[in-house]
Amino acid sequence: MHQVSAPLDDDRALVAAARQGDLHSCQQIVQRYALETVRTAYLLTDNRPVARQLARSAFDRLFRNLPAPESDVDLRATLLLHVADVHLSPAGPDP
Repeated sequence: MHQVSAPLDDDRALVAAARQGDLHSCQQIVQRYALETVRTAYLLTDNRPVARQLARSAFDRLFRNLPAPESDVDLRATLLLHVADVHLSPAGPDP
């Protein structure tokens, strides 16, 4: 039987609550992944203000397209993919 790790279970609960409009769950997701998201964006840009904007855009995209809570989507990986997508996008970060 497949056993799910505790962080993934926590993420699933947070995603389920966030999909219902729970702002506290959204804040917890941001707190959990903000540092790594900004750090990754900074490694791509070598520019702090641009890295912060990339991270904001990545979170914005995540919250606009939250995965189904029963999925095995890794929020960390999803956010980092959003950072890369925004960085490589010709339009750049979302305003």
